[in-house]
Amino acid sequence: VQQNGVVVRRVLADTVALGPELAFLTAPQLRAALSRQDEPLGARPPWSLSRWQFCHWFRAEWPAHLLDLQLPPCKALSVACGRGTSPKRSGPRWVQSTLSNLVLGVRPGKRGADEIDGGTAQQALPNPGPTAHVVGHATFDLSCDHPRLLPSPSQWTVSTKSTVTSITKYGGQCLQLDAALFALLCRGQQEATSPAFLEAVHSSCRGQLLADRSHSVPWSRHLLARLQHLTNAGALIGARAVTWNPHFRQFVSPEESDIALGSVASVSHVDKSVACLLLLDDYPPELRLGILTSLTAGARVGSRNWVLRKDDRSHTAKRDRESLCRMGCRLTLRLPRRALVQHEPGWWAAARFDQVPSTCVAELWVVGHEYSGVAARSLAADAGQWIQRREDFLTDPPDWDPTTEHPLSVYRECQQDALAQSWTGWVVATDGACDIKRGWMGAGVVFGASASTTSALIRRVGGPVSSTRAEAAAMHVLLSAAPAAVDLLVFCDSLCLLHVLSKWALTEVDPEPGEVRNQDIVLAILSVLRLRSGRTHFVKVKSHAGCMLNERADEAASAGLGPESSGLPTIWQTDPKPSFIRVRPRSHLKQDPMYRSLPEDEVHNEALVRAAVESTDRAAFLSRDTVFSKTLAAEAVAAAPVLRVVHSLSIAAVRCWMKITSGIYPTASYLHRIGRAPTSDCPHCSGGARETLGHFAGECPRFHDARTSAHNQSWSTISSVLSSMLPSWELCWETSMSACGLELSPARVSGLVIPRTTCVTAGSLTPDGVAVHRTLRKILILEFCRPAHGSSPSLQAAWTRKREKYLPLGQCLRKYTSAGWSFDVLPFVVSIHGFVHVGGLQHACRALDLSPAQQTVLENTMASSSVEAFTFLHRVRCSVTPTVGGSSPQVRHVVRDSPQAPAQDSQPPSRRPHVS
Repeated sequence: VQQNGVVVRRVLADTVALGPELAFLTAPQLRAALSRQDEPLGARPPWSLSRWQFCHWFRAEWPAHLLDLQLPPCKALSVACGRGTSPKRSGPRWVQSTLSNLVLGVRPGKRGADEIDGGTAQQALPNPGPTAHVVGHATFDLSCDHPRLLPSPSQWTVSTKSTVTSITKYGGQCLQLDAALFALLCRGQQEATSPAFLEAVHSSCRGQLLADRSHSVPWSRHLLARLQHLTNAGALIGARAVTWNPHFRQFVSPEESDIALGSVASVSHVDKSVACLLLLDDYPPELRLGILTSLTAGARVGSRNWVLRKDDRSHTAKRDRESLCRMGCRLTLRLPRRALVQHEPGWWAAARFDQVPSTCVAELWVVGHEYSGVAARSLAADAGQWIQRREDFLTDPPDWDPTTEHPLSVYRECQQDALAQSWTGWVVATDGACDIKRGWMGAGVVFGASASTTSALIRRVGGPVSSTRAEAAAMHVLLSAAPAAVDLLVFCDSLCLLHVLSKWALTEVDPEPGEVRNQDIVLAILSVLRLRSGRTHFVKVKSHAGCMLNERADEAASAGLGPESSGLPTIWQTDPKPSFIRVRPRSHLKQDPMYRSLPEDEVHNEALVRAAVESTDRAAFLSRDTVFSKTLAAEAVAAAPVLRVVHSLSIAAVRCWMKITSGIYPTASYLHRIGRAPTSDCPHCSGGARETLGHFAGECPRFHDARTSAHNQSWSTISSVLSSMLPSWELCWETSMSACGLELSPARVSGLVIPRTTCVTAGSLTPDGVAVHRTLRKILILEFCRPAHGSSPSLQAAWTRKREKYLPLGQCLRKYTSAGWSFDVLPFVVSIHGFVHVGGLQHACRALDLSPAQQTVLENTMASSSVEAFTFLHRVRCSVTPTVGGSSPQVRHVVRDSPQAPAQDSQPPSRRPHVS
């Protein structure tokens, strides 16, 4: 049919019957298949493919200049014909493209010929196993991405994947830690698979999780390694087994269970000739004074002890500083805020060692010895500024001796790049970077096995923006630069690229559109690999997990991001893909500074389109002359939380929320105004009051118990979230002051607005919640309020009323306030509309030491629980029969909004209402 291919049909095992499968094969593949049978091409008698068979099977037009085709039979084509063809497409173009599709392993007709190049006929790549793929002299180790079960006792499961080890107890919690550190802990145990050992690791993980939530600081392991090099400290005090830095030979853990994992029992058990580095913030505040006393009690011979702490202007930090000064300690090093001296929270569980800016000032103090100012300045100069990423953990400590066993050497043997220590050829890492908004791609290649002998190649990558394309370009740069006879060990963090390279020409592979789009680079890589005579071993590694070469390759790739005018050499440049919108500013606009922030001309500007659509939608929403839009626009700050969570509410809750926000909730007052009720009087009480939304939600005596229940439901949800956020606080919910464990003054407190009395004892007061922190010396009263009106003045008035009610309680707590304790009242105010008093909530979060992310969670919880509580109140109202005025059909009309009793003539909504 084509000059570069033939049509073949598979012969079944009996060599007589013909199978139903047809396939197009290239001449090279046909010759390769026949050569494996030691038969020359054309040695067998030809068999015919008639014109009718061709047209019937392939539904294609027969070439006018050809008669019946005489094709050599093919018997041993299992590799190329592994997937038979099913002729379901029509047209000669499908016939022409089927050759390329079969070679690439694509189902016939799945993609057009313009997507897959027809010149990709290469020798099929063998596939020996799931984790070690071989391509000529190239091997692919993908075991990093496959979970592996480790030996474990009954009722326990231990598995490792990438750089994380997961330990699961039957019916318990699954906890994780760094796989290399777990192997280090196992190395020192005789029975590493015993339940006692795994229980100790589990306990250490749980203790570190609790410490992360309250007081622990995630100091960077590079900072600790640098301080160990400068101070020559041999013991790390305060680190648990799961956060032990192996640059220190010993560690003292706050957890007693860590003794079974190699921890020293206490500070007094450390050899006095060994210098210690104390992580003060890893201990609870109430234990820090005792640890400092133990550290300074014994005289150290020829060594100094050091203390690393944070300074964030809190009461605890102030008290720690006073303790250090009282013991004669001296400040020697101070690293400013925003220095790269911390990891992300939970770094030890996810094995992610990215360095992030510090949220506080880091201070290093020397304990127990005279220390001159000259020595302090020299120490500060040697420590550096820490404004850029450091690699001190990857360097050898001062007491490094290759002939003796060191914890760091054991740790390095268990890392994902441990093979680099024994590899005899070149050790290389490749990485790619992609900036989708600007349309930039960069490729980086780093050579060298040690931290001091590395070199890098940086390139700018052109073509369609894709992270896989950048990774493939970096791989091609490496293979083009390396001599063919040199053995290569390549670390790559792109699993997609390694899968494509190892399986591209196999028949079972079905490439995705993104992979086919980068076939120009992939085919070039395969061509270079087939020409190499030296070994090429690819290892899949996890990014940002401590692999030195991978981290440096990531930096090199990021340096390759830039415009064409950056001067970097550009590789694999192609024509930009047509886009439906382009930035084509006029010449005078290019001189404007605002133009510099716009993407380049060839970028697909989906971000610009999204921003324009959002701006247009907002302008259209604000221009609508409706009560709903005006209310949300007027209370934009208070309504932001409920707008974030409205999509997750039930349909009934969304319905009620839209009605009360639009002012059309069917109370008697509203129904009377539109002519659907004879009177605006409340049909549920005999007081003759008008039934407005405020009367129903806050005053009607008929629904007093229902309002109390709705209040309790909403506060129960909020208090459960607060309990999870405040693990170190003593919390009492719905408890009288006399039962909270506080010593109150026996004097009576006047001026408290309590129902039926104006003078009550302090012990009889029952706030919604009481929070006590004995370390921070705080007593906080937590109150919850749900006003019926959602305007800002109403929310502020409700917040002020709650504070005025409980602030005089501080007079009965004068025993604490006179001793330096702080007392405050924290009202949590949210209207029935879900509008949150954000200013009051910010004040409460500052008093409770909650982060902005936790404040957002509280805002969303308050908004959603308040709307759901009103929905419950609405259902109660629909189920109550009016007590006066009879049962008018206008009043019974509200039953249509109750999901428990729908009206017969009402249709349920087909989808949840959309709110901009």
